[in-house]
Amino acid sequence: MFDGLFDFLQNILLPIKWVIEQILVFFHTLLGFLGFGDKSGLSWALSIVGLVIVIRATLIPVFLKQIRAQRKMLEIAPEVRRIQEKYKGKRDVLSRQSMNQEMMEIYRVRGANPLSSCLPIVLQMPVFFGLYQVIESAQNAGTGVGPLNGPLGMDFRDSRIFGVVPLHDSFSHDFYALQAGQAFNLITMIVAGVLTAIMIAVQLFTQLKVIPKNIPENAKNTSVYKNQKVMLYLLPIMFLGMGFSFPVGILIYWTASNVWSAVQQAVAIYRNPSPGSLAFELRRKRLGVQNKKTKGQRQQPVNKRRAKRR
Repeated sequence: MFDGLFDFLQNILLPIKWVIEQILVFFHTLLGFLGFGDKSGLSWALSIVGLVIVIRATLIPVFLKQIRAQRKMLEIAPEVRRIQEKYKGKRDVLSRQSMNQEMMEIYRVRGANPLSSCLPIVLQMPVFFGLYQVIESAQNAGTGVGPLNGPLGMDFRDSRIFGVVPLHDSFSHDFYALQAGQAFNLITMIVAGVLTAIMIAVQLFTQLKVIPKNIPENAKNTSVYKNQKVMLYLLPIMFLGMGFSFPVGILIYWTASNVWSAVQQAVAIYRNPSPGSLAFELRRKRLGVQNKKTKGQRQQPVNKRRAKRR
């Protein structure tokens, strides 16, 4: 049963792996023209960053939809809270059904979808698993389903960051080797630890400094905002697990993707903040200062002689 399911998932990932290999080889070739060697680990690492740029740029329309969905959820949060207060303490099936129906009606009327905010992450998961399969295939056989085949696949497999860290190596692999008294790669463990620390730092900065500025005051006591605060503690734990288990190549992908997300969120909030939020007030002040500067007739500069005559 599980073998059949695994084969089914493998077949689904085949076209995704082919596209991933095409993008990786494109950036690797481009970097080769800039002087990077065929077996340069840095070249392949930057190719993974290039993959992030292509994927995240493609998902910009989905991200904008996510921003609108989050804003809708914040706008209706007080109404949702009133419904929850209305049915507070009522645990019978009929009351729970009535509460869910009223909440779904609000979502329908206001055009909100609680699941829309998860769409960018969901759409990235096939790419994540596809890249994982590409790295695993390169490690085991040096062959891929697309251009990462033959000598190029071998170059990808044998590439080393800083000359010592394979893209397919992981913290857990060397940690267990260390425990068993076998040869281990300390530099791999350091690189994996640094990438994990960057992921956690970027995520905490986004959750603590960027996103709260875009939350209206009347929405900070709602379940939507509280759920976001829960994610503040869950995501670092998830990243620690990823940093321990996943290959360095995957950590490069997620670190670059997290940095992209942080910058994208900051730009979106700066340019189009939610009404009633601190970011919205800051934007109004910025626009007000600009309006004052441009208001009225433009004055010609006055030199010293003309100033004395006056």
